Amino acid sequence: MLQELTRTRVLDTLREMERLEAQLSKLEATSKGLVTPDYPPLNVWAAGDAVVVLAEIPGVDPSDIDISVVNKMLKLWGCRQPDDLEEGEGYRRRERDYGQFNREYELPFVVDVDNVEARFCDGILFMRLPKAQEEKPKRIQVESD
Repeated sequence: MLQELTRTRVLDTLREMERLEAQLSKLEATSKGLVTPDYPPLNVWAAGDAVVVLAEIPGVDPSDIDISVVNKMLKLWGCRQPDDLEEGEGYRRRERDYGQFNREYELPFVVDVDNVEARFCDGILFMRLPKAQEEKPKRIQVESD
């Protein structure tokens, strides 16, 4: 019983240390004018022979977004500009990050880059990344004598 209680406390302490480390990383990135490493948030799901990725990027001009796929790695790069404040104005609270972001996500297969769809609407980037032909299963004919 004591051993289990000690193990639980150690795990709780480790989780708390990881949470604090993540907060410190975010504060450091924000102080340098950078967006945190987990930005933008992604939703990813399988859709037949494709992967669909939604990225939440409000306040970013679509022309400031760069998308590339290298092997199985999806790379998103962009920049969100800070708010334009008038002279004499200052923040009372600032929770929205600004600056450059660079997010990478490893896809489950090689993508047919010539048929990727990407649309941006209302701050949501929608991407449909189809599986490359060489990744699709092929039926092999069995011959008999």
